[in-house]
Amino acid sequence: MFDFDSITFLIAVVSLIAFAIPFMIYSNEARKQSVQNAAKLESFLQSQHLQVAAKEIWRDRYFLGLDLNQEKLAYTKDIKNFEPTVIHLSEISHVSRQEVSRVIGTGKSQRKVIDALYLNLFTSSGILLVSIEIYDGEVFSDLSGEPVLLTKWEKLLKDQLAVTNKKENLHKAQSSEIV
Repeated sequence: MFDFDSITFLIAVVSLIAFAIPFMIYSNEARKQSVQNAAKLESFLQSQHLQVAAKEIWRDRYFLGLDLNQEKLAYTKDIKNFEPTVIHLSEISHVSRQEVSRVIGTGKSQRKVIDALYLNLFTSSGILLVSIEIYDGEVFSDLSGEPVLLTKWEKLLKDQLAVTNKKENLHKAQSSEIV
C-alpha cells in the first residue's frame, strides 16, 4: 500500500525522540523535586509533632496546614527553600483576606488584574501577626484557583477560631467557678 523509505522513517523516529527527550527530562526532574519537597514537609511536621487535618500544597511551592488538636497553623511560601512558620491559633483573634489589584484599560476594555492575595492574621489588639501569601503576581503570571483557596482557608480558620474561642471561654468560666 504505502512505500516507506527506511531512511526517511528512521529520521522521523529520531526527530520525534529528540523532540520528546527534553519533556521527559523536565517531567522527571519535576517529579523528583515534588518528592523531595514532600519529604522535607513530612520531616518538618514530624519534628513539630503536628498532625495536620487540613492541608494544602499548591504550585509545588506553598504549603498551609492546620493541626486541629494542637490548634496550630503551619505555613511556608517556598517549600524548596524551606522556612516554615508555625502559628498558635490562640494568638489569633481575627482573620481577613487582602487582595492587591489594579485596573488596566479604559471604557469597555477595562479589567482588573490581581497582583497578590494574602490571608492576614491579627492579634486581639488588632496587630497584624502574620500575612500569609497565597498568590504573588510577580512570581506567577496567572491565577490557578488561588481565590477559591483563599476563601476556603479564610472560612476554615474563622470556624476554627470560633471553636477555639468557645473552648477558652468555657475554660475561663470553669476556672472562675472553682475560685
